[in-house]
Amino acid sequence: ASAPEPAAAPAPITAPVAATPVAAAPVAAAPVAAAPVAAVVAAAPVAAVVAAAPVAPAGRVRRPRPRDVRDPLAYVVASLAESAEASSFSPPETVESSRWSVVRESIDHAIARLRQEGGHVEDHESLAQAALHEVLGLGALASLLDDPQVIEIVVDGPSRLSVDRGAGLSPVAGRFSSSEQLITILGRLVSRGGGDFDAAASLVEATLPDGAHLFAVLPPVSLAGPVVEIRRAGRPPVHGESLVQQGMLTTEMLGLLRAAVDAGRNVAIVGPSDLVGPVVSMVSNLGAPDDRVLSLEASPELALASEFSTRLVASADVGLARLLSHASRLRADRVVVDGVRGGEAREALVLLASRGGGCVLGVRSAADGSAVEHLEALASLGGGSDARLLCAAVHVAVKVARDASGLRRILSISEVSLSDGMSSESVLFEHDGEFRATGATPSF
Repeated sequence: ASAPEPAAAPAPITAPVAATPVAAAPVAAAPVAAAPVAAVVAAAPVAAVVAAAPVAPAGRVRRPRPRDVRDPLAYVVASLAESAEASSFSPPETVESSRWSVVRESIDHAIARLRQEGGHVEDHESLAQAALHEVLGLGALASLLDDPQVIEIVVDGPSRLSVDRGAGLSPVAGRFSSSEQLITILGRLVSRGGGDFDAAASLVEATLPDGAHLFAVLPPVSLAGPVVEIRRAGRPPVHGESLVQQGMLTTEMLGLLRAAVDAGRNVAIVGPSDLVGPVVSMVSNLGAPDDRVLSLEASPELALASEFSTRLVASADVGLARLLSHASRLRADRVVVDGVRGGEAREALVLLASRGGGCVLGVRSAADGSAVEHLEALASLGGGSDARLLCAAVHVAVKVARDASGLRRILSISEVSLSDGMSSESVLFEHDGEFRATGATPSF
């Protein structure tokens, strides 16, 4: 009974060759392909890697992957899926160079077997490199993470990738061999950031070494495969002139917002998630460059210019509401709060009302309705609406959305005031096909 046990260790590597009878004749006819197989089977470092490399916990069972010759990348990676390297959460920079060479030989042999079974390979080297980076590295994410122009990466399952280089999300070429391998690559990213990856979890959150924020939703919660978003910190500061050039507002509107900040007015920006961040960053950067700015963010999306900024980002353990409740103890000339979308809105209003002027609030909301209406609705979730609190905390309200053609626009800039115990807004600028000033005079 004990005799078969020594042969069980290399089974994940040799099983594919043994299970494919048609491969016997080609191996004899092509001795160059046989050497890599022998090298892999005999290589002592495999045992060492098995012992040292962190592998997927028992909570998410790794099942044998089907091999379809119509999908060359999936076929090749599946051929090595049971090896220690393919299932390891070790970041690629920790893998010894000798292992890259050994695995590359195994991949070359898998490609040869793919051809023998009728698979079509357009470019051997491109396929081998793609498989190598999936088995040992970060797959399609590697080149995107190395691109300094990319500020956000979004993965929707193994077959769809999008990036934001400053002008919104756009699809890019690239894919992963399977959802299982994408989860393994996600584990390598979390390990690179010093975190412990639990492959059985449905929600994953981590900070990468460069400060980027990673958030992922895994099956079975995500039906189409893992959804991964990576937002980079340290983006180039957003300035008003750049948004004017993009057509988001006019020079006159920018001058009004600058005058509001100079006059110590608090500004709230309200709108969809993908539009609010750049405007919050821009308005925050209108203040004095030597101001000490304290930013409290639901996720690290802001691009601030101040050299004296202190950025606090919410996490799974410390939510935005908790950050807001403790922020009063921290010193700052101005406070920026971004990512408000629920009951924490009231905490944010209390904080802004108690601070000096020039603070900025970013609120995520639906595109319809006025900015003040959304602020009132969110504030009521935290324990009752209070018009006096709202008007003490917010003096200027900015509504952002996409126009009928899909372009990003500031749809309105309004001054908020208290009238007969109720909050009211006086629209100063609006966009209804084109930007125009209403003729109303601000108090600042």
